[in-house]
Amino acid sequence: MKHICLNLENWKKQIFKKSQNKLSQSLFILNSNKFKAIFLIIIFTCIFNLFNIENGIAYEEAIFSSITSTLFLFVIIGILFISSCITLDLFDKEFGIILRYKNKLRYLKELLKLISLVNLIIFGLAISITILFTTFKYFGITTFDKMSNYNIPFIVYNLFTITKYYIIINILSLIGICLYKNFGKILCYIYYALIIILYYTYPVSNSIITNFNIKNLFFKYYIYPFQYANFYLELSFAIIFICLMLLIVHLAIYATVKYNKIKINE
Repeated sequence: MKHICLNLENWKKQIFKKSQNKLSQSLFILNSNKFKAIFLIIIFTCIFNLFNIENGIAYEEAIFSSITSTLFLFVIIGILFISSCITLDLFDKEFGIILRYKNKLRYLKELLKLISLVNLIIFGLAISITILFTTFKYFGITTFDKMSNYNIPFIVYNLFTITKYYIIINILSLIGICLYKNFGKILCYIYYALIIILYYTYPVSNSIITNFNIKNLFFKYYIYPFQYANFYLELSFAIIFICLMLLIVHLAIYATVKYNKIKINE
């Protein structure tokens, strides 16, 4: 029993050490000069976004409008794509990371974990800033209303929306990095540009989504405030889509490891 407890304690220490190492790498990357412009863009975007929100609405609804606005998401998608490429570049150049890993699979997984953490910090910062600015303008109109179409509190739906948006945008970023490692940076940049253009230009409908259609596999249905027949339908669609996207990432990782020689940026 004592032996099991010691092993458990050692395992906890290793996990904590790894998390500290990953966090320190993330903070090192975020402190680089390349990210200073990104932070300024986030602040200015949040300020301009505030003027696009309707006046006279409740605080919770204002937050929902701010985090789902086309301007805000368009910029955030682009920023996370750029962040992923910068993180890849610094990961290879600054850490000499390939020397630590015994195989390509371990290297690629650690790279994608670090990109996900950096993206999470940036996304969390952007959400925090836009909520802070929204609070200054709308906090006095707090009502804690429920969403009329879903009959759930706005705060619950806002948390769900934030989580869903981060997961999906980050997965789109990771797919681009796998393309980078498989085919080079040009195809990765084309992929990122295509995602951004389609997000901004793809026509949307105000009709309520009541059942599954093949067009529901298009990514914009999950990073745009479409209205579904009920919350559980939207939740189910989101889970299915995320699972499919994760499958694509795993297949891309497998293809990269098995069929390609991973290039390390010098």
